[in-house]
Amino acid sequence: MSFIKKQSTKPQNIPAQKEIVKTEEIQETEEKHSTPSTSTKAVKLAYRILIKPIITEKITQQEAEGHYAFQVARDANKIEVRKAIKELYHVNPVKVNIMKVSGKAVRYGKSKGRTINWKKALVFLAKGQKIELAKR
Repeated sequence: MSFIKKQSTKPQNIPAQKEIVKTEEIQETEEKHSTPSTSTKAVKLAYRILIKPIITEKITQQEAEGHYAFQVARDANKIEVRKAIKELYHVNPVKVNIMKVSGKAVRYGKSKGRTINWKKALVFLAKGQKIELAKR
């Protein structure tokens, strides 16, 4: 039998202080490595839904009223278009209208064909909001 007490290798007060320091370090690293408010997956999905803006004379005149037009994916719906507009341009659309545009009949020499069908989305914004499509 041993009459000698085993000495503990850990002092009593130091572990609590180390835990506090560790939690502060963890919070700092989490802040550095946290995902931004707009995740990259959401942005990629938004770019797949909104193919390109439609810039015509008529739409350019309606931009003053807050109306914009976009070519969108053929399987996109109003809800997805609204979310994509919020994600990319940081504005809240009041209303979104979607319409199917049928392809035109074309002819290349002797052969006849059609251009592809596509989908157009009209986006209506509240007064005071605007989308900067191109630098003028």
